[in-house]
Amino acid sequence: MKLSMLAALLLALAAPLAIAQVYKVVGPDGKVTYTDKPPASSTHAPLTLPPINTQPGIPLPPPQTSDELSPDETRYRRVAILQPVPGLTVPPGQLDLVVQLDLEPGLQPGHLVSILLNDIPVGRPAATTTVRIDNLVRGTHQIEAIVLDHRNRPIAASAPVEFFVQRTSRRLP
Repeated sequence: MKLSMLAALLLALAAPLAIAQVYKVVGPDGKVTYTDKPPASSTHAPLTLPPINTQPGIPLPPPQTSDELSPDETRYRRVAILQPVPGLTVPPGQLDLVVQLDLEPGLQPGHLVSILLNDIPVGRPAATTTVRIDNLVRGTHQIEAIVLDHRNRPIAASAPVEFFVQRTSRRLP
């Protein structure tokens, strides 16, 4: 409230400056100067300026809510992880895993996919539906895919897929 009152006061004080007279002064050397202070000689009259050229502002569309998509953005009907299949066991000799995502419709321009392994992003979001994950450790893991729009906001996600990684025990000879 106080800020708006201060702004109104400043505008009221600035109003006389907005309607101040402008004078054109031609010096002895022919140099033209424009000023808001009347010149010392009384032969100079105030200038009459034409009205200010103004253009009304363009009305802006109402802001979108976070879950509202613009008309050019696509809603994905299907976001599913094809590989690994739920319950997959990665054998001891296999050190990497290929994650394959199915999108319907396909990945749209400007959209990126972020793969999460145990709720932690695997690398940076990328414009791809296939990602390879290296150096998996032994145990139970969960993988999920999130589709991001051009502002890096999540717009679709897959169901999580659980899989298992086996590794040879160091205790075995």
